[in-house]
Amino acid sequence: TYKIANTLVGLSTGVVENENSMFYWDGEEKALDVWEEDMNLARAFQVSCVPCYQHLAREVGVERMRHWVDQMDYKEMDFDEENIDPFWLMGKSRISPFQQIDFLQRIFKGELKVDASHVEILKKIMRVEGKTDYPLYAKSGWSIDGGVYMGWYVGRVEKDGRELYFATHIQTQDQENIGDFVNYRIDVSLEALDLMK
Repeated sequence: TYKIANTLVGLSTGVVENENSMFYWDGEEKALDVWEEDMNLARAFQVSCVPCYQHLAREVGVERMRHWVDQMDYKEMDFDEENIDPFWLMGKSRISPFQQIDFLQRIFKGELKVDASHVEILKKIMRVEGKTDYPLYAKSGWSIDGGVYMGWYVGRVEKDGRELYFATHIQTQDQENIGDFVNYRIDVSLEALDLMK
């Protein structure tokens, strides 16, 4: 889910200008077929294009990344010149579900020290269509630590006149049914939200 923060950093530093800023495929095979195409920032966010966001992080660089991470009070990110492009996928960086929710609340309440126009671009690309009959803004996340797969689904919904923020974090106990695990983080979140009155 660091792509939420990474998007704001990219916009704040001018590495990307808006949701239509392009990432160009280098022609090499990627972990997912859907990443093997030219795509704009909105598409890269929606398909969680890791190579796109790694490129963005390298262009931002350590000094500017650290400035904006501190500016947004996005805690416990551990990075340097050696790991600027995978630090949110592996290593010592950590975030809790409550920290995720706090960050989302500050985004949607306009409390981050970032340009309001950049927040509006982020909200636009976070909007998920077709999964619920109420407005849903969300991002999935995925990491591996010591052979354990960890899945996230975080976001905000507008339901029955209320704002609800959520952060789902699940992990595997074994390496079987990894394909199903990809969908579980989203499915369990949406089922829980549907049950809330």
